[in-house]
Amino acid sequence: MSHSRLRQPLAPKSRQTHRPMTPENISTIASCEGSMPSHWRDDFALPEPFLTIVRGLMSLSLSMTLGHSSLEPVWEICLAGGKEWVEFKDRVYDRITNLIVFGGLLLSASAAFMTTEPPVNGLLDYNQRWPYILMCLSLNLSLCGLVEGCVVVYVTASCSARWFQDSLMSSRSRIMCTLIIIMYPGASIGVSTFTFAFSLLISLLLSGSQILRVCIAMMWAMQLSLIPLFFFTQYPLLSLLRRGFR
Repeated sequence: MSHSRLRQPLAPKSRQTHRPMTPENISTIASCEGSMPSHWRDDFALPEPFLTIVRGLMSLSLSMTLGHSSLEPVWEICLAGGKEWVEFKDRVYDRITNLIVFGGLLLSASAAFMTTEPPVNGLLDYNQRWPYILMCLSLNLSLCGLVEGCVVVYVTASCSARWFQDSLMSSRSRIMCTLIIIMYPGASIGVSTFTFAFSLLISLLLSGSQILRVCIAMMWAMQLSLIPLFFFTQYPLLSLLRRGFR
């Protein structure tokens, strides 16, 4: 007696859906695996000496904005999350907040000088053509820095580690844009400070008092002498930046 073979139905083949390898997917996959994405590294496809220059500028910009000379500690902080991410975010928040306070004082000082007459025109006439133009430029730069700083503070307060990875740092071009956005308030307020001080310097140089000219020359010499002293105290930071040159 022949037994009929029962044919078992074959299991349907599962369709494999391939997602496009976009920077967002790469960052998400890398965050799940725990390895830092390639676009977070400083492996630029540039010949020497451009590679050395770009790595040095990258390390300098990271130190000024995020407080680290490379993105590896930032990636570890993102993976850790929790308290470490909050502390990292608070440091960036405090830096921008201090810049906003200083920029507000600079904006008030520029507006006060521009809207008042000098008490003694022969000593400090800051309403002349070039000093007044530089004060107007300082006022606009400080105002732009304040607006951009407020935006950065608002975004930083509500930024999460996952959104920081998958949006702000999802590609190398977005990393550059993020660093520029964070760096802009400090750069704008810094240039505004220099412009305002230079306008007062021109006003004093155009004055008829020889004593004021000598005093201003001594004051600027003292201020400029602090620059090499500051770099001398930051020697450990400079050694870290040299590692980026290698």
